[in-house]
Amino acid sequence: MALGLLATVGAPSASAAAGQSGDGQLRVTIGQPGSRANALASPAANASCTVNRITVNRFSECEWVTVHLDVVKVINGRPVIEGTADFSVKHQMTLKTNSANWSEKFTISKAATTGQGNGVAVKFSATSGGGTRATVHFQQGHTLDSAASGSVDYKTAAIAPKKINPKAKTTYGYTFTKAGYSPGSVSYASAVYRCDNCETHGVPSGAGA
Repeated sequence: MALGLLATVGAPSASAAAGQSGDGQLRVTIGQPGSRANALASPAANASCTVNRITVNRFSECEWVTVHLDVVKVINGRPVIEGTADFSVKHQMTLKTNSANWSEKFTISKAATTGQGNGVAVKFSATSGGGTRATVHFQQGHTLDSAASGSVDYKTAAIAPKKINPKAKTTYGYTFTKAGYSPGSVSYASAVYRCDNCETHGVPSGAGA
């Protein structure tokens, strides 16, 4: 069995509850991740990291995303920004040449805040497809006042010989909460990957980028 990464990026999405006068809300935007291929092809060589880009090689990916959060209060029907929080998330995923199960590490930086931007809590999720299940290990409800790290384990159902699974990607989701404010959320995707069980003379053939 083997894995391969494909440099394809999905558009981010964000949401915040619509507010009435006197209501508070959290409004989230992220840097648009571009993508570029890395010439390195060795499984042991990790893809380099560049802010607001997804960089991939044959077996690894680095996705580094910046996130901006506005803490908003609706006053007389108009949104007023009471504070901000800015931070980044770095994902580093390394696939395996001989297994369709792998893992990923991610780090959430300490937020730079203004005004009421402190004390925002975050919950993190990750979902996959193509027969692969993602399991998150993270301290849910962590506040952005300090840095945090976590991991995602990927497990793929048994693949029949000579079969190539459908292309898949990880969708990362964040929900932000703060007392007195409606939650905000944002999501974005990893590069596309796929798993196969194709072999040539006993050596896994992998999946092309």
